[in-house]
Amino acid sequence: HNPVISPVPSQQTQTGQTITLDITTTDEDGDAVNLFVDSSAPAIAQPQVVSSSQITISGLTAGASMITVTANDNHGGTTATSFIVTVIGQNHAPAITPLAAQTLQVSQIAELPVTVADADGDTVTQTAASGDTNVLEATITGGTSVRLIGIAAGTTNVTLTADDGQGGTINSVFQVDVGAPNQPPTIDPIAGQIMNAGDTLDLTY
Repeated sequence: HNPVISPVPSQQTQTGQTITLDITTTDEDGDAVNLFVDSSAPAIAQPQVVSSSQITISGLTAGASMITVTANDNHGGTTATSFIVTVIGQNHAPAITPLAAQTLQVSQIAELPVTVADADGDTVTQTAASGDTNVLEATITGGTSVRLIGIAAGTTNVTLTADDGQGGTINSVFQVDVGAPNQPPTIDPIAGQIMNAGDTLDLTY
């Protein structure tokens, strides 16, 4: 009688990772069963038999491969089962071009371009957070710039965060100094004066 091998469900792994799968076989005749394994795309998923009941699959590059496990009872009886392994490429965190320290005045609004790149081509969501919202407000506008609004004199940090939605995030921090708005000089009023022709009058102000 041919040996019996239990089906294996589809699997998923990442490049650079190796998964271990238990393979269940039975033989009605009580014969010892050996396993053999093959990959339709060994450059994507490389399988290996490690025992009479286990195989490993190493993810090499992103893609999909059909893995076929064959059970052989060494008496002419064989049976096989196949399943799909999907290998996902490793995700890379996005990158943010750092921003230099900024200076602005109370009530002043500044728009600064933010440059973000993602090596995997993922859609990146950006957020901005002020370390002290009593000093400065910071928000992302249009997905490509950060808007700063000076609220009160002081110094705080702004944290920019880029998230690729695939587990990759990165932060970039820059400092903002908010100064009090410039005030025009003041002069005390000078009271009316009386003087005679030819006199010189010195006034303090």
